[in-house]
Amino acid sequence: MALAVALSADVAPAQERVLDDDQAAAVAEAVERLRALRAEAEALLDALAPELRREVERRLEAEDREVSPESADPESTSPETAPEAETSVDPPPSPAEPPAEATPAEGTGAAPPRAAAPAAVGAEPSPGPAAAAAEPPPPARATQQPARAPRRTCNTLALFDSSGDGLFSGSDRHWRHFYLWNDDGDAAVSPEEITSLFDAGVRQVRLDLQRFDAVGDRSGEIEVGAYIVLRSPSARRSKFANSGRLVLDTDDVLRSRGPRLVGPSGETLAGLQPIVAGLSLVLPDGQRIALDCP
Repeated sequence: MALAVALSADVAPAQERVLDDDQAAAVAEAVERLRALRAEAEALLDALAPELRREVERRLEAEDREVSPESADPESTSPETAPEAETSVDPPPSPAEPPAEATPAEGTGAAPPRAAAPAAVGAEPSPGPAAAAAEPPPPARATQQPARAPRRTCNTLALFDSSGDGLFSGSDRHWRHFYLWNDDGDAAVSPEEITSLFDAGVRQVRLDLQRFDAVGDRSGEIEVGAYIVLRSPSARRSKFANSGRLVLDTDDVLRSRGPRLVGPSGETLAGLQPIVAGLSLVLPDGQRIALDCP
């Protein structure tokens, strides 16, 4: 009922005024929509059982009272707050302790034995030294936390995000030039040892490479965000069945006018080259970007 009344109040015009054609059409449309909403509200209320309808009306009226400033009547708050104040101010029902004891406690030192109860409250400073002794362990934990080296973020694959969608995927120009390499033990990349990212089940790679690790002749692992983890064949644990080192076909990239891969001494690398720390990408404008995190 309250909902229907609210809608009917919106439909009723406040006052007569002269409108042009556009304004009249807009008003007519608004009135028609409000009438439809009112009809829907009344239909909803009619479909409810009597007790449910009364409950709906009660809640709507309660919400209206909460929204309106008139609902903040002092009558509703005073009876609630007054008894609470009375109960909170009533602690003196302890006749066992005469008020005379409070006066000696202020002036003489013999009162402390009587003020054993306040002493219990004041006893908090006594465990203070114990708490101070317990404080050293937290600093020890703080010294252990910095032992973990924070992950560094590399953004090298952003150079190959030609679509600009924030991911390296099949929609990018050089996606087909990347492969996964499963070394057979000779440490040399051959066409028989590589698999395209698509055939390996990789569909997209986040641009923010988490880290490059180099361990001896075999690169450790390249973690690529939360989408895929590309690991070397020597990794003990792998989250994906098709894992391997990320390899770039540098010849195809150069033919596509992409960045060229150079070694630590600046020499241009050709053919299939694994993406490892220590290498760099040189853009067509001459800008050089290292593939490791300094």
